[in-house]
Amino acid sequence: MIQSAWAIILILFWGTFESLISYVVFTDWIFFALAATGVFILRRKRPSAERPYRTLGYPLTPLVFIIISIWFVGNTLLNRPEEAWAGIAFLALGVPVFLYWNRKPVPRKQDQRSQ
Repeated sequence: MIQSAWAIILILFWGTFESLISYVVFTDWIFFALAATGVFILRRKRPSAERPYRTLGYPLTPLVFIIISIWFVGNTLLNRPEEAWAGIAFLALGVPVFLYWNRKPVPRKQDQRSQ
């Protein structure tokens, strides 16, 4: 119910479903590029890790995918800047939430009497 209400609010805000899809897909492609980049990072940091799945054409395949993802993100920024910046704004709103939920507990000082 909450997700449906949120979708309705977003469609009312953007006016068209196409605009809504543009900013959602824009942010998706940012994460697709980051995920593909993660393949290179993990292979560098853990060269001896077990690889149950091998990427066909590695390293060319993920590199081409990253280039296409960057092209898509850049193209959206140029041709649909309003939707792109809205997507970036929604991503930025997630940063404080991420930091809040991943904060480390403050270590308590030991009671001086117990020493």
